[in-house]
Amino acid sequence: MSVSTGRLDRGEDKRAEILDAAAQCFMLRGYYATSIDQIADFYGSTKGLIYYHFRSKTELFFEVYRRTIVRTIERVRPIASTNESASVRLRNMCRAHVHGIIDNLANHHVSKQGVESHITSALTPDQNKDLRSLIALRDDYEAFFHDVIADGMKEGVMRSGDPSLAARTILGGLNGFSVWYRPRPKQSRAQQDHLVEQVVDVILNGLVIDGA
Repeated sequence: MSVSTGRLDRGEDKRAEILDAAAQCFMLRGYYATSIDQIADFYGSTKGLIYYHFRSKTELFFEVYRRTIVRTIERVRPIASTNESASVRLRNMCRAHVHGIIDNLANHHVSKQGVESHITSALTPDQNKDLRSLIALRDDYEAFFHDVIADGMKEGVMRSGDPSLAARTILGGLNGFSVWYRPRPKQSRAQQDHLVEQVVDVILNGLVIDGA
């Protein structure tokens, strides 16, 4: 039994390593300009090994996206459900999102490319099913922001308006961080924290009322 479990764990490790390599390649070259051969070269394996674990480049992209959004949900969900005021929750959610980008830049950069580019692609029925599940995950994540913003508007600590529009605008700004951010050599956590605060301040200043 232990041998079988060990093999399974190693298989999952391989998949995770391949996803890491794919994310790096997609970030460096873009999804459409990246080939399975290039991912295999980057990973230091044969193309056959990539296909053993993933049936296509589309599946690789979808799995990178899924892993990223699931990790982000796991970071943010506990914050959204605390008893803090809406303004505190929203700020902490934004901080967690940006820190997640810093910690997993390539994956978030790929996620910023989004699943929309695949909506008009020729997908198999299974791929269409996967695409719908990814869009549902993304919508679930957006709902955390929508609900906290709606609470803030009711509390009077956020400017009144459309919570959906505010949530999408904030998430667009947060995700845009992955496009231009690149880690600096020997950048300390304190320096990263300072950068996160600056980014969150810029994004939220148009929504959260001063002093809230």
